[in-house]
Amino acid sequence: MSNLIDKKNVWAVGYGFKDSRSLIKKIKNLQKRRRGETAIRCWVTKKEKEEDLDEKDLIPKYIDGKETDVKVGEMPSHLGEYRKKHRPMKAGISMCNAYLTACTAGIPVYKEGKVFSLVNNHCQKRLDGILKKRDPILQPSRFDGGSLEEHAVGETHEWYERSIDKLNEMDAGLNWVKKKLLRRTLKREYVPKIGEDVRPGDIVWKEGRTTGYTKAKVLDVDVEARVNSDDGVLKYKGMTFTEPRLGDAGDSSSAVFNKLNKVVEQLFAGSESIMVTQPIKRLLDHFNVSLTPEKEALYMADGWFNIVPESVEKDNLEVIINTYWGMNVRDEAGLHGDIIRKAKKGEAVRLLGYAGECDGYDWYKIEFL
Repeated sequence: MSNLIDKKNVWAVGYGFKDSRSLIKKIKNLQKRRRGETAIRCWVTKKEKEEDLDEKDLIPKYIDGKETDVKVGEMPSHLGEYRKKHRPMKAGISMCNAYLTACTAGIPVYKEGKVFSLVNNHCQKRLDGILKKRDPILQPSRFDGGSLEEHAVGETHEWYERSIDKLNEMDAGLNWVKKKLLRRTLKREYVPKIGEDVRPGDIVWKEGRTTGYTKAKVLDVDVEARVNSDDGVLKYKGMTFTEPRLGDAGDSSSAVFNKLNKVVEQLFAGSESIMVTQPIKRLLDHFNVSLTPEKEALYMADGWFNIVPESVEKDNLEVIINTYWGMNVRDEAGLHGDIIRKAKKGEAVRLLGYAGECDGYDWYKIEFL
């Protein structure tokens, strides 16, 4: 089997029971399972048509008389990756108050020209319960080796005041981040838009400092619940319950996404029975922040147009996207820039100016027509 893992898109090979969506094949596979007949399972990042693959990358139907099975799935990461120092930073990695233990970096949000990390209020407090504006924020968290001397990346800015004397609407706050925080998690890109309200039975996902990438089913919505905290038992309204596998201690502040990779909730509490999340729209509205800057410079690489940079500066050329897969549009010139959106095939853009050469491409400032 050793040569199978070297084929295109394959990241794991092992033995297991064969899957199928076809009813007839499901019945046949069930019979094989009862007999204990396993297949050689090849895990791939994506499936491609045979005609699009080189012959050397084709996975045979049988190897030494044993069936093969191709299964699509995401390549795992060491959970320790979420607890390391990352520059630029990403949502879902270790981050919290310098005088606390460990939490997770929330997604970036924008207001008044500044970038903030949308976090849980309890991740902004110190271990002794004190909450102060401009307390330093570390990435990674203190429990993960973060120090004030080397890992300070921002400061506490504002928060929702929680109280045992009222029905609380959220556990949330904003940390002003002075280092770049990308609009993506460690493993995945997400769509910086608010998704539809979750419903019982929906599958959601998150990435967080402790448990990494996880998926879980939504159990209950519009929940009124009591939650234990360092301030006592607090009552909340309008919360969401998911299966407990969504997260664990240290995953607080993790953004939660739907199957379309849009932002829907934020994780803030849990137990062995359930995880508790809060609707993201309520947080954005309360702090008057947005998932994207009000006005953002857009940049695109020219790998296909063969444009002369001097002509762009003079004429503000209009071009049509002609690549089959479209082109990524970033917030700064270079492949390290955060992907904002994709310019689709056939879409028209205007090249406003030449931004220079970086990462092997010429880069242009653009606007959509």
